[in-house]
Parts: sequence; C-alpha cells; structure tokens
Amino acid sequence: MKKYRRVTLGDRYQIQALLDSKQSARYIARHLGYAASTISREVDKSRPVYVATRAEVVTQSHLHQPHESTRKIQGRTEIYIRSKLRLDWSPEQISGRMKLLKMKEQVSYPAIYRYLERHRSLRSHLRILRKQRKDRKAASWKPHWFMLDRVPIEKRPKVVEERKRLGDYERDTVLGKRGGSALLTMVDRTSRLLKLAWVAKNTADNIHEATVSHLKYEPHRTITNDNGFEFMYHAKTSRALNAAIYFNRSFHAWERGTNENTNGLLRQYFPKKHDIGQRTSLKESFPRPFGPGRNVSIRETYPA
Repeated sequence: MKKYRRVTLGDRYQIQALLDSKQSARYIARHLGYAASTISREVDKSRPVYVATRAEVVTQSHLHQPHESTRKIQGRTEIYIRSKLRLDWSPEQISGRMKLLKMKEQVSYPAIYRYLERHRSLRSHLRILRKQRKDRKAASWKPHWFMLDRVPIEKRPKVVEERKRLGDYERDTVLGKRGGSALLTMVDRTSRLLKLAWVAKNTADNIHEATVSHLKYEPHRTITNDNGFEFMYHAKTSRALNAAIYFNRSFHAWERGTNENTNGLLRQYFPKKHDIGQRTSLKESFPRPFGPGRNVSIRETYPA
C-alpha cells in the first residue's frame, strides 16, 4: 500500500508532459509513485486539457476555502454551540443533541473542533485536552511479585465485551498531589454508571475497602483494572464481593476505554498535581452537570 503524499507542482509538470506524450493515468501513477485514483482526480482538476499551473491554482484555492460545515456555525447555531461549550459539553455531545432536536442546521463534531481552532478562548471548556500520543513498544505481560495470582484480560468472558448486562465494572484511580488523597473510579461498562470514592491515601487497603463498600449492594460480576500497586489486594476484594477481577495488559489502557475516558473527563474538575483533599465535598467539585447521558453516583469514603 502506497504511503499518502500530496501532489507537488513539480509532479504536475511531469503529469502534463506525460499526458502530452499520450501516456495513460496508470502508467503515470506507476512512474511517479502515486495511486491511479490520485492521478485521475488530479487530471480532473484541469479539463479538457491538463495544465499544471491551472491544476496548482485549483488545489491552492481548495486548501484555503473554509469547510462547508464550518460555515454553518453562525447566527443561532453559533450561539447554541457556544452556550453548550461553556457548559462543558463536548463537541460529540453537542452534535448528537442537535441531531436529536432535529435542528435546521446540523453540524458535525469535527466541524466544531475546527471552529475551536479559530476560537481558542473556548478551548478551555473542552472535556479532554488530548496530548499527542507517544509511541511505546508493546510490553509483554509480566506479573509483578506482589500480584503473581492476577488473571489477565484474555481470560475474561467474551460476554463482557458485548456490554449487554449490568455489573461489569472497570476500575482505576485518579491521583492529585503527590502523596495526597485520590479518587477511586468505578464505571459500569453497560450503563456507564460512575461510582466515585475519596480515599485519604492511594494504598491497597484503602482501595480494597472503598471498592467493597461501593459495590457490595450493587449488581457486580466482574472488575477490570490496570496493574497498579493499589490493586495488590485484588484476591481479597474478589472474595469479599464474589466477583472475578481481571487485569489489562501493560501499556494497553484502551482495554479499559470506558474508565480511561471517564477519568479524562474528571480531570477537568480535578487537575493533576492539585490536592484533591482540599475539596470539602466531592459534590461541590461539579459546578455543572458532569455530562449528558452519564450517571454519577458520588459517595465520600473515609477508610479507617
């Protein structure tokens, strides 16, 4: 499969010369290292006779032309979108709600992201400020000395992937200031019900107690978490809840995608390197609803 690259002005001059010598689009594609479809689209830019400079002008005009859906963001549509952004709605949520309301102007979420590129003052309201992904070598699954009896995610029942039943939770912690308090987050894969627990210290004892106290009266079948030391008492937790606990592979956080996405949303209210313990109440940390379509069960837990 050929790697994608743009046609340059120099390539266009070659295309023009080869077309003048009666060469086919497939021959030109092989000669220049492009896909045949790319050459066909290029030739269509200048009909009936291909002229390199004319095709270059057409390409440049398209590059600087605003996207059609971006131009829809004006008037009442723009007011609606800006109001929802200020309420910390994500572009995906805004676009989806516009479809549900059957608004006259429909705007896709990529168009809203492009709109934010031109109105950077609103970017602070984005639910997740994504950083550039770093390349990492795939790490093999190696059990640590403190969790030799953990069960890898490959052994988790296939029914969990289908998201058709309640009680399959994903679990993780959100840390604040180093050595300070933390939040235990548990999300049901099907209902997206989020359970938060404040713990004074991110220790295995506290995490075990908070997990049991939050889930013992709820439907629970499985728990999937990462390989952090705070989950070293997973066998004890499993016995207390009579629920199977599984671990995702190292550096494969997407295997707990629901939980990872939720934690990213929480970061808007609990920034990194800030002391979570300074909050007098978790409920006071949410000045606005956490987000449409997401249930939040907040319970403050103070383990002994």
